[in-house]
Amino acid sequence: MATGMAKIVNRDFDNELYQACLAIWDDIVNRKMYITGGVGSTVFGEAFIGAYDLPNDTMYCETCAAIALLNFAYELFQQSPKAEYLDVIDRLIYNGILSGASLNGKQFFYVDPLEVDVDSCHHNPGKGHVKTQRPDWLGCACCPPNFTRTVASIGRYVYLEDDNRIFVNLFMASRLLGEDYTIEQKTGFPFENRVDISYHGPEKIDF
Repeated sequence: MATGMAKIVNRDFDNELYQACLAIWDDIVNRKMYITGGVGSTVFGEAFIGAYDLPNDTMYCETCAAIALLNFAYELFQQSPKAEYLDVIDRLIYNGILSGASLNGKQFFYVDPLEVDVDSCHHNPGKGHVKTQRPDWLGCACCPPNFTRTVASIGRYVYLEDDNRIFVNLFMASRLLGEDYTIEQKTGFPFENRVDISYHGPEKIDF
């Protein structure tokens, strides 16, 4: 819903709706978001709860919710290109979303736990949603396809072309092909703290 609101703002600007988006964003990232970028503190309704109430062992932090926040952040960035949106996007990609699948891409988390006590999860009905390992599949299989389509479309978040401006949003090996220019990144980030950006095109350009 929040992403839809922001899309409407970007298509046909409405200040009242935009202010509502900003209020939702502020409440989420400053009061109800985990350090991983995960959101949703309770299994009941897969919902937010009170400000700063972020339990590590009973949280929900659904993979799909992290993806939804990624899309909301990107829509807000397109309206107002501020680094705060990219900081959250970066955190989500490497933490809140990437944890949703195993390295071989065959097991998935619906709920991304921050703390797991195996014995407690097996005996506490209040932790029945917290899995001690990624299942091969999920009864409600929204997260596996949502994860895969997000990873497959990650390139759309790396750059943003806006009028006469080009934003390099994320540090990852990539190439942007414009009409008469190319921007290429070479990096081992986040494992190496170095990024090489090369530009090929018309000589007159302001960075």
